[in-house]
Amino acid sequence: MKENDVKSVKTNGGDGIYLFWEVKMGMEIELTILMNSTDRYYYEKVDTKQKQTEGERLSNFIIEPLFVMEDSYKRVKYILKFVSNVYSKVVEIDGETLAINSSFKKFCMSYGMFNWRGKQHQLDDLAEFIMANTTKKLTTKTYSGFNSSEKIWFFPTHAYFKGNIYFPDKDDIFEINNHYYKLELDKDDDYVAYPPIMASPTKPSVTKFVSDLKKLYGNYFYLTCLWQTKNVGYGTSFMHGL
Repeated sequence: MKENDVKSVKTNGGDGIYLFWEVKMGMEIELTILMNSTDRYYYEKVDTKQKQTEGERLSNFIIEPLFVMEDSYKRVKYILKFVSNVYSKVVEIDGETLAINSSFKKFCMSYGMFNWRGKQHQLDDLAEFIMANTTKKLTTKTYSGFNSSEKIWFFPTHAYFKGNIYFPDKDDIFEINNHYYKLELDKDDDYVAYPPIMASPTKPSVTKFVSDLKKLYGNYFYLTCLWQTKNVGYGTSFMHGL
């Protein structure tokens, strides 16, 4: 075997949270399944008179609960992170799929090489554990622009709140003021994409104003225009000058 053929596996900060879930699951005495956070799998809980032993392996992955959310039809969905020894993937699963063993097995396989081998009563315990420990609520937004309820400007690449710019994480989730948001324009049936305004400003004062803003703020110069439109009122007369 050549040296280049050997690939090292590095641990990271995520290993600590997986150990936390393993210990927490082990403290739930009524559960019929347990977690091996090191090798990334669930296994059957077997109790003997002398000690607790590891039973049959039930999966080749473990789950990190992330968020719970409601869609526009008030259906509950969970954002979960599936983690195996090979890779991990963040998925969105509805309550119905999580409740039915055959549906859950198909769901796992459809999102990658995640194999669930457990029975219905073991999935019931896993689902109950996930529901009890998914405490962060994720709010989805189906349009970009100003959201009056949160007083936040949302855009596909960033958000703007109280003078600060926020960027989404690798899963496109914004964390703002200890709340979590996700922009899902492609899933909104009522979203309308309006064509851009092709006309150019005609007044020299307006042209110079826009030019100066772009020099000062770069690609985010339009945030200043939006702020003025809402808070100062000058933006209204500025738009009338176009």
